Parts: sequence; structure tokens; C-alpha cells
Amino acid sequence: MKPNLSLDKHITTNTKLALQTRILTLFILLTIGLTSISVYREINNAQAQVKKSLTIATSLSQNAIDNLSKGRALNTLSYIEKNELQAQINSLTQHFNCQLYIINKEENLLFTGSEGGPFNTAAGQQLHNITGLSQAISKILAEQEEEAYYDGISNQHLLKILPLESPNMFIVGDTPLSAWYMNLGGSLYFLFIGLTGLLLARKWIKQAITDWRRQNLSQTIMDSLTSLPNRRGMELFLQQAFATPSSATNPHSLLLISLDHFAQVNIHYGTDAGDMILKQISSRIRTLLDSEDLVGRWDGDTFLILHKGISDTNAATIAEKVFLDINRINFDIAGETVRINISIGVHTINDPDTQRFSLAHTEQALRKAKKKEDHHVVYSNGIA
Repeated sequence: MKPNLSLDKHITTNTKLALQTRILTLFILLTIGLTSISVYREINNAQAQVKKSLTIATSLSQNAIDNLSKGRALNTLSYIEKNELQAQINSLTQHFNCQLYIINKEENLLFTGSEGGPFNTAAGQQLHNITGLSQAISKILAEQEEEAYYDGISNQHLLKILPLESPNMFIVGDTPLSAWYMNLGGSLYFLFIGLTGLLLARKWIKQAITDWRRQNLSQTIMDSLTSLPNRRGMELFLQQAFATPSSATNPHSLLLISLDHFAQVNIHYGTDAGDMILKQISSRIRTLLDSEDLVGRWDGDTFLILHKGISDTNAATIAEKVFLDINRINFDIAGETVRINISIGVHTINDPDTQRFSLAHTEQALRKAKKKEDHHVVYSNGIA
């Protein structure tokens, strides 16, 4: 049993739209992913450059101080030596865009450039009261880390400390990191996660709606007992069939099959037995038809076949085959053998026929078939 061409086109269109949506989703995700990778590379390169500059500035300051002080304490330097040391620190500070200052292990600020120390501190002040900075200094000194980060007033700072020749003295290199260095990566990450989640949610919602529509459509056009199209479903398929009428050499036919006196089966054996017979007969009819044919449950004990024949007489062949096959089936119900007789009305659709006209002639042929005693197949077109 196949859906007809217009239904196939509808399914194909939906498949194409779904494929286009998947391709677009993949393209968006790929673009975001590649952009994120590119930005992360730029961030890493920029941070690497900042670290390199700070390392150079701190190392040059260390050499300058060691050469000038020659291992002496700062308070032993002359006024001229202190001015020369401050000038060198100022020069390196401006060139590498960082702060350079000298501390001892107790985190006392011993010497700074002309712009002062971190958080506008001056020489002689203690840094251990500045929580973030103090923790960063302790991390480097106590744990022998190469670098550490702390939060400044408006930026995150990178800290690097090198020991000097003078006892208990260290040169500190302190540089602010641009806010976008630290925040853009996280923003892109959350943007990527958010967009991915949005696209997945959109996909899941769309799939849920599609499944719901299919299920709802299936419930409205399919017969739950026989799994065949019900009357409404058959009417939809007939509308599509009549929208593309058959040719004179390849006409379509309608076969309306009625189970004779089926109400007596339900009364005598019960509806469960009747349902069992309906399911077996519907299954049997499907096996007798070509793949292009369509069968549906037209009424309680009536089945409608839309047959795509190869000639006018082909519908008669199908009708005779169905009639003989169903009439010889023995149904076993509670130990009793039950046989069901059927009647069939047949109408071959002519090109100008309308759906209503064809159904009316098929039903008229069925009524005549049910009145016959010898044979229960009637053709509205007068086919022998």
C-alpha cells in the first residue's frame, strides 16, 4: 500500500526543508566554532605577548638594579644612584606599559618609579593589606610559581617576581590585562553554548511539533483497529487521485467491499470476535493488491479500494480474486467455524467523472450486488 504521488511530493518537500535546516544549523555552528577558535588564538597570542613583555621588563630591571646596587641594600645607595635607578625603572615602565617596584619578603614596598606602586601606594607602605595583590605575591614567593593574577581597580593584573642580589629583595613586574583578554573568551564560550542550545531547542521543538502533527494526523485519518486509512483518510487520497485523473489506457477503479450480515456476527459471537475478523480480512485484502493500490476502512464493515488498473477489465480481475479469496476463509471462533460472505461494487473511473459521481456509482453497484443471490460482484460500467 503506497501513498500516491502528491503525498510523496509533500513528504519530499518536508524532507528537503528538514535537510536545508540541518545544513543551515551546521553552517551556523561551524561558523561560531571557527570564529571562537580564531578569537581564542588571538587572545592566547595577545596574552603570550603580554607575558613575554613583562618577563623582559622584569628581567631588565633585575639586571639594572643588580648592576647599580651590586648587592647593597637600597638605603645604602646615594641620592644620585637612587635617581638613576628610578630613571631606569621609569624608562622600562613606559616602554613595556607596566609597573615595576621593589618589595621584600614581608611585602613591604621598598622602591617604586615616579608614578608610585600598585593602588597608588608609596615606598614604605605595606602590601599585605591589599588582599588580592598579597595573595598573588604569596603564591609566587611561597609556592615558587612563575606568575600569578590578581584583580586591580578596573582590570585583572599579571604579576611576575624575580629575586635581586640584595638580600630579601625582589623586583616585581606588574601589568594590567585588557578587559577583553579575560572576558571575551568567556563571552564567546557562553555565546556559543547559548546559540547551540537555542538551535538544539529549536530543533527539538520543531521535531516535537512535527511528531505531534504526524501523530495527530495519523489519529484522524487512520483506523486504529485495522491500521488502514479511515473514511476521512480515503477521502483525502481520493481528492489527490481525482486531482490527477487517470488516462484512458490506465484507468483507476473503485471497489467497495461489504461483509454480508456482519452485524449478526457481532451479536452472536461478540464484538471482540468481530474485531478479529475485521483485522484478518483487512490484512488479507492488502496481500491481494498491488503496491500501487490503496485500501481503507470506509465504514464499520465496508472497505474501499482505489485500484490503478492496466485496463478496464483489470478491476474485474481484482474484484473476482478478492471475492473468491475472502469467501473461502474459515474463521475459528470459540471452536466454531465461521465463514463470511462479501459483496463488491465496482466502478471504473472515466476521465470526466467526479469523486462524488464515482462514489455514488460504486455504492449503487454494491447495493445491487448485495441483492443478488448467485454472485455478489456488480460492475457499474457493465463489465462482464
